[in-house]
Amino acid sequence: MNNTYAVHRDDFPGSLADTDVRHRRLEMLNQPHVKPLVDYVRETSRRASAYVPNFDPLDGGTKARVLFLFGAPGPGTFPPRGSGFVSRNNDDPSGRATWTLMQKAGVPRKDTVSWNTVAWSTGDKSGKAANIAAAGELRKLLPLLPDVRAVVLVGNFARDFGGPIVKQTELKIFHTVQTGAQAENDPDTRDRWLKIPEIWRKAWDLTA
Repeated sequence: MNNTYAVHRDDFPGSLADTDVRHRRLEMLNQPHVKPLVDYVRETSRRASAYVPNFDPLDGGTKARVLFLFGAPGPGTFPPRGSGFVSRNNDDPSGRATWTLMQKAGVPRKDTVSWNTVAWSTGDKSGKAANIAAAGELRKLLPLLPDVRAVVLVGNFARDFGGPIVKQTELKIFHTVQTGAQAENDPDTRDRWLKIPEIWRKAWDLTA
């Protein structure tokens, strides 16, 4: 597997399944490029009275040029079994697929930051009021990412709930299908899944 854009010894698919890797990642949360985002997570968790995972400090943090917005936190995110991070290194199908697709896109990790449109588990399976309210937290996040010039909405959930918010900005907006196996294996979305690296690369190219 091409690992050209790996940035750290722990940057490989599923690495956050390892307790030592998670510990090292936690120790990185005091670094300047991610510290404002740690504060954001803490305040968001307080406002929501819910667990909110951390940003991954291997990403670009406040120095990122492209924001990748996924849907909502998945099983690979929540401790104790999950990592506690929104990360391409999570040990779940979406994380592994995202890592591989980002490699194919050739987008430097330091220029990206990944987050969920809904930062915590709302329990709103119908996709209505609670998710709309939770997605509103993005308005407080965007000012913390001054170098971001493009947003990639990954999946229909991100498009439907994050899209209306980022459309109120001057950021370039892109949309792809979700990274998981469902989109990859579905004949109706397979072609769009194959185009994910191309679209992600285009989003990054336009920020240069």
